[in-house]
Amino acid sequence: MVENITLYDQIEKDAEGTSAAYVFALIVPNLLTMLLTFLLNLHSRVPGTVSRFLTEFIVLFYTIVFNVTILSDFIVEVLCLLVLLTVPLVLVNLHKCAVAHDTQCGSSGHDDRLLDCKGTFRGIHSITSNLEIPAQQPGYVTVIRSMIFLVTAVCILAVDFKIFPGYSFKTETYGCSLMDVGIGLFVCSTAIVAKKPPAGYFRSRRNLFRLFVGISPYIVLGVGRALVIEQLDYHQGVTEYGKNWNAFLTLGATKLFATLLAGTVPREQHLLYVAVLILGLHEAGLQYKVAGYVMSPTIPRDNFLAANREGIVSIPGFVGLYLSVMYIGTLISSASKTITAKEFLRKASVFALMSASLWPMCLQVNAMFAISRRICNLGYVVWILAILVSLIVFSMLIELFCTILCHCKAKDRSESYVPLIMRSINYNGLFFFLLANVLTGMVNMTIATSKTDTLHSLWILMIYMLINCLVVTILYKIQIKIKFW
Repeated sequence: MVENITLYDQIEKDAEGTSAAYVFALIVPNLLTMLLTFLLNLHSRVPGTVSRFLTEFIVLFYTIVFNVTILSDFIVEVLCLLVLLTVPLVLVNLHKCAVAHDTQCGSSGHDDRLLDCKGTFRGIHSITSNLEIPAQQPGYVTVIRSMIFLVTAVCILAVDFKIFPGYSFKTETYGCSLMDVGIGLFVCSTAIVAKKPPAGYFRSRRNLFRLFVGISPYIVLGVGRALVIEQLDYHQGVTEYGKNWNAFLTLGATKLFATLLAGTVPREQHLLYVAVLILGLHEAGLQYKVAGYVMSPTIPRDNFLAANREGIVSIPGFVGLYLSVMYIGTLISSASKTITAKEFLRKASVFALMSASLWPMCLQVNAMFAISRRICNLGYVVWILAILVSLIVFSMLIELFCTILCHCKAKDRSESYVPLIMRSINYNGLFFFLLANVLTGMVNMTIATSKTDTLHSLWILMIYMLINCLVVTILYKIQIKIKFW
């Protein structure tokens, strides 16, 4: 245990991170492996639950674990390899769909297998012209949320092993790393499915009570974690959130204040205005003196505010991020149960324009204020938004492709598109995250992770993820949703 703490402290102290784009490159391959999982499930002759679970686990989790550990230095090569593998498969499957549609319509007078590019395009266009895509519970939102949970669960244990690269550790002051995106994307996973309360909603004490009940799991888990860590003398980096603060308390406080603010504005688009105002004021305060106060290694932690200054000072930034993503969620949501493929592509193009704007903005803000998870400054928020919106664009395109294939195969889209494990994690997201934290603590208290070799480290990570995924999949199959409120 002592060796683990010493190693973790030294690497965290020296961690300088990597580039914002490189971190994104570590996340994107998971979408491509999810697409490969879909294709395997779609063409599988043994569609049973057990075989599907094993297929998904091998394809999804082996790649996630390898990509963030032993293959992290070669992630660009891995990404290129996956692109070279998936793009031809996508084109071949689209061509087969066009051929099948052309044959069914009886519009071809030649060998259907020899459709040219224009014929394939016309066939796909004809298919999508009548295609309806579910809009109220989009599959791509499920994919993004579950992927955030998955990568976070892998990293919180992998970070304790030697195979986890030093540049992926949380940065001490400013910088970008894979571990730095965790709390930001977790806030996004909550905000993207949150509904804006009507203006004046919290004037009712009953509604206010419901809000406090809704955030109670985070507060209970946060306080409980702080007490357990203190009793067990378990390691927690003091510069992450503070001496007594932790991610659960940040998530609870963020949801509380953001939801209260959302209930004060009359229209959904006003969420963005409030978010910009909060982020602007927060950055102004950080630039004045607050950032220096938080980052100072000499200021003593002799009271609650000083001891937990990272967690407390970063809350306005996370509130601004939450409101921004809540606004993005309003762009995703739809009053109708389904939308046409044309409308779906229109939404995707809007997010593509947002993504194309956010990345240059991220570079500019980084040059002006730098990026810091520790204080959740403007640079950090813009970076997280750029990652999220880009993931939305890619996920929407994947969903459109999967929907076309399911339509051609006459299969139920909800069963064939989103992998079983991802649906299971999304169904019990908070419980999955809690279970991952508990198992991580158990591994660290029983194994000297800093002395574990590569092979055994990988085996431990695989078993750890297998337990996590198996538990939530069983709960999903028997339709048990674990809620603490």
